[in-house]
Amino acid sequence: MRTLVSVIAFSALLAALAASVGGRTFTAQELAKELRELRVSEWEIPTLVCVAYNASELQTNRTSTLRMTNIRQTMVYVGLFGFPVEWLVKCDLKKEQVLDDNIENDVNCLLSYLQTSDRRSALHQLTPGEVDLDKCLDWWDQLPPSIDPDPTTWRPPTVQLSESPGTNYWQTVSLYILDAVLVVIAYFIYMLIQVQKRNCSVDTISNFPLV
Repeated sequence: MRTLVSVIAFSALLAALAASVGGRTFTAQELAKELRELRVSEWEIPTLVCVAYNASELQTNRTSTLRMTNIRQTMVYVGLFGFPVEWLVKCDLKKEQVLDDNIENDVNCLLSYLQTSDRRSALHQLTPGEVDLDKCLDWWDQLPPSIDPDPTTWRPPTVQLSESPGTNYWQTVSLYILDAVLVVIAYFIYMLIQVQKRNCSVDTISNFPLV
């Protein structure tokens, strides 16, 4: 019995280690859905997915290096979004936290950095190369249809016009007054036409007097 328990425990440990080493590879649509569940705005989701696609090909355990000849230094980029290792201290993160399957810390770190620095320069500091948006055009249009509507997602507040008490009453009175004015105008026009007809009749009789 002990042998069986030991085998099961050892197998579970190996599975956990394999998962941690293997990491997770998203599809663009899966990552978009995950970001939405983390309350990332609809505006930011395509950009973050594109950054991840350029940085790691959507792999959480990706590590890349780039030799900077001008400063004679090798840069190391880790995780889904390709954080430079030097960045991690700004978000109080360790390398292991960025390479695991939980991307919440990664997302919070990236968003906070983008909000406190120049966006263009910040994006160019991610990944071994520049963020190439052309790589994302093939699936970019597929992101919205693949995400199920979530009623808990934040939406801009709608403005509702409230009517003060008695508004409908005064609207009704105004309509009645307008109708009365129109009737009076129509009556004056009718009377004017009748007067003109009478004047025409008088002129005709005066031009042809009876003998």
